Amino acid sequence: MKKALFITSAFFFLIIVVCGGILIGYYVDDKKEEEKYQTVTEENYLAHNDDGVAFLRIDGLKIAYPVAQKDNEWYLTHNYFGEESEFGCLFLDEQNDLKNYAVKQNLVIYGHSMRTGAMFEPLKQYLYHYDDEEFLSENEVITLTIGQTQTKWKLFSVFYASSEENYIQTHFYDEEEYTAFLGNMYQKSMYKSTYDATKSILTLSSCNYNSQGDRRVVQFQLLD
Repeated sequence: MKKALFITSAFFFLIIVVCGGILIGYYVDDKKEEEKYQTVTEENYLAHNDDGVAFLRIDGLKIAYPVAQKDNEWYLTHNYFGEESEFGCLFLDEQNDLKNYAVKQNLVIYGHSMRTGAMFEPLKQYLYHYDDEEFLSENEVITLTIGQTQTKWKLFSVFYASSEENYIQTHFYDEEEYTAFLGNMYQKSMYKSTYDATKSILTLSSCNYNSQGDRRVVQFQLLD
């Protein structure tokens, strides 16, 4: 009986050690990826990758990453340096046209939520603190540098979504369709703010891992 108990205990201990080792390995790999991204800045990001189109900064959440644009698959599994990586890279939807970023577009940026809190993992804070004045004072306005032009965007909408929901439509047939789209996003949002149907919006989208939806969606509208 004691021998059987010893074998069972040893078996479970081995499982814990193996699983712990795997988790530590994942954490170390993620930290190495973070260190790589620290070499890329708002000033030099275009020099690191021909696919680079923008640099996103949310100072209050310590989000500061380059944004690439290619197709909607490559940067799910490759970092900004072209290396295979589960970290991936923030990337702009292939349908977006940054040359006309101010003209009634929905600019959509996708990114992974990493275990170490990197990439778009901090976006969850918008879902938790959308009605917190102190949080909003630091994170309501964000910066997107497009090429070398710095643009400011103000929080507009925050919600959980399913992967089937149409929050990533990038272009619109006319003003009526765009206005209807903005109204739909407003209705979904936990955060309520005014919006201007003549200005573009910026959608940040990442995976979500609870029962409230498959995606975290945080949207901003272009400021003057």
